[in-house]
Amino acid sequence: MSAPFGDSPRFGPFGFLVPATALAVSAARGQIMALVERWRLPLADSALCDLELLASELITNAVVHTQAPCTVCVSWNGERLRVEVTDVDPQLPSASTDPAEHLAENGRGLALVRALAAEWGAQPDPAGKRVWFAVGTNSRLTGDERLTALVRVAAPLAESHAEQLLSSNKTSPAESGPGRGHRPIREMAGCL
Repeated sequence: MSAPFGDSPRFGPFGFLVPATALAVSAARGQIMALVERWRLPLADSALCDLELLASELITNAVVHTQAPCTVCVSWNGERLRVEVTDVDPQLPSASTDPAEHLAENGRGLALVRALAAEWGAQPDPAGKRVWFAVGTNSRLTGDERLTALVRVAAPLAESHAEQLLSSNKTSPAESGPGRGHRPIREMAGCL
């Protein structure tokens, strides 16, 4: 059984400030990955990939949606690595599993967190809110289960874009030109 994160972690907490710029997100992600390497944590490659992706998602959400700096805190309890992102927006993210809430390209982050993290949550913070996730030494999902989870997150977005194309009833450039009829994209739906 995992020790609660309230107990003394083996490493951390280690915290840092992330400026409100797109370049800062990449630097913050790199700082987390360097910290994991420095701590020599026994994370499998798949868990490292999850860590990198989920950290990017939460930090990007904080910076993009608040247009303000955020703080990141990383800790290791001997079994799981926890990453907390605190921003100035007091509104907690929705824990909904409704795919309609994740159709926007920038709305998939929490669906990815929900699918890949060993656990995650959000809570009010005096500064605004704190959103966190934890990864174990191995990915929560592997192989086909992992692929299925990722497709489930991406599929509503792809479906939404296809519906937008179909509803626009535009002519496909590949189908127009000399000697070719103008075929609406709607008729090509079987290709999507």
